[in-house]
Amino acid sequence: MLAATRSTIPRPLLPRTLLIAYKPQRPMSTSSSSSSSSSAAGRPDGIKSATSSASSSGASRTGAASSSNGSTRPPRPPQDAIEEGDPITVPSLSASLVLIAPLQERTADGYDYRVLLLKRNARSTTFFSAHVFPGGNLDPIDRDQLAWTGLLDKIDNPEEAKARAVKLCALRETFEECGVLLLDGEGNAKQRWSAISDTEKKAWRNKVYKDGKSFVELFKLLSADDAQPALPALSSLQYRANWITPANMKRRFDTHFFISILPPSSPTSRTSTTKDPIHSEHIASADGGETVSADWLTPKEAIDRTLLHAQLQQGPPKEGQDSDAASRSLILFPPQFYLVAELVRTKSWKELVHEPSSNVEKGVHNFAPRHIQPFEPEVKGVDDSQGKFRAATVLIGDPEHSKTDQSTCLKTDRHRTYVLLPAKKRDPEWKAKPPLGLTVMGCHREGMGRLFGEGWDVTMREGDTGETSSAKGKSKL
Repeated sequence: MLAATRSTIPRPLLPRTLLIAYKPQRPMSTSSSSSSSSSAAGRPDGIKSATSSASSSGASRTGAASSSNGSTRPPRPPQDAIEEGDPITVPSLSASLVLIAPLQERTADGYDYRVLLLKRNARSTTFFSAHVFPGGNLDPIDRDQLAWTGLLDKIDNPEEAKARAVKLCALRETFEECGVLLLDGEGNAKQRWSAISDTEKKAWRNKVYKDGKSFVELFKLLSADDAQPALPALSSLQYRANWITPANMKRRFDTHFFISILPPSSPTSRTSTTKDPIHSEHIASADGGETVSADWLTPKEAIDRTLLHAQLQQGPPKEGQDSDAASRSLILFPPQFYLVAELVRTKSWKELVHEPSSNVEKGVHNFAPRHIQPFEPEVKGVDDSQGKFRAATVLIGDPEHSKTDQSTCLKTDRHRTYVLLPAKKRDPEWKAKPPLGLTVMGCHREGMGRLFGEGWDVTMREGDTGETSSAKGKSKL
């Protein structure tokens, strides 16, 4: 995200039919049926789950490993997977935003910033109970350059127009889902938005949710009688990643992740979930439909709580473990886990800023640019660092990925997240066809700088990657 340039979206890799579909394990419910939000089925976050099913691990709603009698349920076949020979679905274009909020004081684990994660409704048909970044599908208004006349210049280049549309999608969905409106420009728009009552702000969220055209109307309202129009903060978004749903799913998404640093915190404001100050204009709140909570967490908090969930999926709480362990655990799927894990070793948001391309006075904090390689994960059986055979979602660059150029990679290259298999499938039969299971246990990236260039040369190991205990925690960021 260079403020003075327009980013472009890389063309996705050619699709390839995979053996296995992504399908997360749903916590067991005491109710016989559940309803879902009208827009939940369309929520993209990189990897999309199939439709609702009972948990193969017998997990409770709070994340416990099994039901009271210790029974487990076998996984259902993926209801959203295509049959062999069926045409491959073209992925829908979508966007998601990683929001970083600077803090005035460091947290107990040493960070001076937090990351926003929204918890999905347990009744949703996709990403149920998981924590996600705000995001969603492209709306026609995101591409409608005529509707934005007077606010945004017309772009003739198709790829550049597409890149801006995806950014507008990320900003619009973020406003819909958590109420954070990112504004750019030198006028009075920010002051006008701050002066609007919470009730009116909520009403605008509902309007935009029902009709994307209302997003443009909001900016025109904030621009009224001002020489400087209110503008969506396109320059504050930096392109971070591109994840594509596996090709054997009926409903596929080509999700583009952006990252943005919010203005520094105000000492007079608070969030609903932490006592640390967050800029008063950026207090996030769940929408009460698709999402049930808006949580600001440090990267380490998010990763540790995800690994706690994985631990609880493997058995009851360990002796001496507090009774609140299940309620503290959370679910991150591979794309979200990967993106948060990239931040774990960086304790200050200022270390993330690429000063040559930033404008601190105007609040434009850019990250160091890097080549964006589309990721289309494949679930396979692989050996970890200690030779243990495990399930993993492998990404291009890993020797086990079908699209990796074997002439350029090394045997020691790693680009994968390890996942926990459903309880009844942890046996040799899955070697030929890995079963479903997306409880993330760890992430390992090594050697990617040689393949993808600057920005990918960081070795990343978080969670259980099979390394020896003495080597753990030596990731460098």
